Amino acid sequence: DMGSSSSSGGEGDGVKGGKKWAGYEVDRNIFMLTNQNTAPPITTDSELIWSFERSSKEEDVVLGRLRIASYLNAQADQLFFQAKNRAVSLADYDLTLRKVPDV
Repeated sequence: DMGSSSSSGGEGDGVKGGKKWAGYEVDRNIFMLTNQNTAPPITTDSELIWSFERSSKEEDVVLGRLRIASYLNAQADQLFFQAKNRAVSLADYDLTLRKVPDV
């Protein structure tokens, strides 16, 4: 079983048909153990930070970046208070999105 909650937001460059957009999503996932296991559920906290920009070279291409920041939480890790609500891992990805031709 898995439970999940999230909040998100974003903002563009303020121009209709604009070329840039950035946003974020904060997620908490709770993985419940099944059967007769008495261990507490595993909880993960992460933040996804997105930015997208239309390519200046190709009309049907959007270039993006994704950063995933992972955090400790008090229920799952004794080092939570030492981390002081700072990310304990970061992963960065470059994205290329291409429009698929209509069939």
